[in-house]
Amino acid sequence: MNHKEIEQSIKLAEHYFRDKNYSYAEYILNRVIKEDSENSRANEILAYINENLGNVDIAFELLNIACNQSDCTSLAHYYLGSAQLKRNLFRQAIESFKKSILKGGEYFEVLHDLATAQAQTGDI
Repeated sequence: MNHKEIEQSIKLAEHYFRDKNYSYAEYILNRVIKEDSENSRANEILAYINENLGNVDIAFELLNIACNQSDCTSLAHYYLGSAQLKRNLFRQAIESFKKSILKGGEYFEVLHDLATAQAQTGDI
């Protein structure tokens, strides 16, 4: 798969994901990841699918992979921070929320969860 084919595949997978056709989306994303294991968007969408299917540990692992890439989205950092917050990984969550804000700006959910994590560490 070349770069253009990967981009087209991810767009198609996003379409299937939005339509809640997770099996098709997952199939496409796994093909992309086979070619480019660190593709941030493919790992991110696959994480959301796994989260929706109740596979939270797999989702957490995939979000970590996605967020280690420079082209990762703001929302991936936010959802990683949310998962870290649920796991009582407060300092890591704070860093993820800050990265989300740097990439995407401030919004209520990220500010709320950042404050929650900071309160847990005594950093108010």
